[in-house]
Parts: sequence; structure tokens; C-alpha cells
Amino acid sequence: MRVIKQTADELWRDDEEFAPLILEEPEVWGVEALSPNGVVVRLVVKTRPLEQWKVQRELRARIKAAFEREGIELPVTAQAVVLHPTAELRAAGADGPAPPG
Repeated sequence: MRVIKQTADELWRDDEEFAPLILEEPEVWGVEALSPNGVVVRLVVKTRPLEQWKVQRELRARIKAAFEREGIELPVTAQAVVLHPTAELRAAGADGPAPPG
């Protein structure tokens, strides 16, 4: 949360392009959810009307870069899919290549 707050504050205070678009000091509200895929942290940044998407994209890119610099790894979801051919497919010879060995 420290890295997220620091990154948001840098965008708010120091960036010539983005600082004018952010109306108030960004707030980290804390952990919103925990799941097997990661932790959701709520960050609130008030922007000028219709500028939220531009600020959001830039802030996410900077937070990702800051995480990389700090050695904070983001979770990568992996999913294994195992297909079992049906009897009809096996009879038609459509069960794919033979297993090795």
C-alpha cells in the first residue's frame, strides 16, 4: 500500500501533465478483497470530469512499474484444461496425436 500511495502522490504532485487533472490528494482505503488470485486494494483518486480514464491508465502503468522496481510480484492466474475425447471422437480417429512413449 505504501508503494501505491507513493506512486499516486507522485502523479498528483509532480507530473506536469497529470497533476492538473487530479483534484485532491489520492487516498488508499485499504484491502478490499482477498482471493486465490490476489489482493484488491482500493485507491481513490478524484479527477476532473471525463479525465478519470486517462488518469487511471497512467496510474496503473506507474504502479506496475513501481511494483517491478520494488520486487513486488503480481499474481498470474494459470488454468489447466484437460480434454477427454468422447467415444465418438476416438472411433473417428479425432482424438489427436498419440501420447509420447
